[in-house]
Amino acid sequence: GLAISQTHIEIINADEVSYNKKSNKDRQVLIGNVKTKHQNRYLVCDSAYFYSKENKIEAFSNIHIWQGDSLNLKGDYLIYYGNHQLAEIQKNVYFTHKEMELTTEQLKYNFEFQKGYFDHKAEISQVDKLLFSNRGVYYAKLEKFDFYDDVNIFNGTDTLNADTLYYWLNTEYAEFRSNGNIKNNSIDVTANKGWVNQYEGTALLTDGISI
Repeated sequence: GLAISQTHIEIINADEVSYNKKSNKDRQVLIGNVKTKHQNRYLVCDSAYFYSKENKIEAFSNIHIWQGDSLNLKGDYLIYYGNHQLAEIQKNVYFTHKEMELTTEQLKYNFEFQKGYFDHKAEISQVDKLLFSNRGVYYAKLEKFDFYDDVNIFNGTDTLNADTLYYWLNTEYAEFRSNGNIKNNSIDVTANKGWVNQYEGTALLTDGISI
């Protein structure tokens, strides 16, 4: 079951390690050049609290988590739940996967399911594209975003806006579900549903089209 797959967070380095048993018997205080490992991912930060019974880390300042050479998470405050393989990171969040870069103020990333969640305004860039959204889910395996709440994609010539939009980074394929609008030098089209392939320059719009 679940308990078998749970592994303990390892402390690789800290300049100082201390306990304050009065305030919290289970909490270790780690200060200076903190480095930890959990499964195949590493965390470095300036200081942290390590809760060994809960298999949890609370990290502060200059935080960087990475897995392999393609996935990175940075920020100023983090809680990492080892048993759920879940990182909740806040303040100046910078998340990269391959060529995708995302900046926001708050992000949750589940390493087990390879999914990232944000519900604060995010800016995403990949090669020559800029995307903005207030809420969304990123599926690292698929390199796909599900965006909800005011999405905007700009690729240098075209702008695509929608309320709900699914976007595959590799193929530049976008599918929107409500209040879609495509704009460039020659067109300005609104539709409720449709898809756009920015790589091929093709589109299909259905439902409530106005030009």
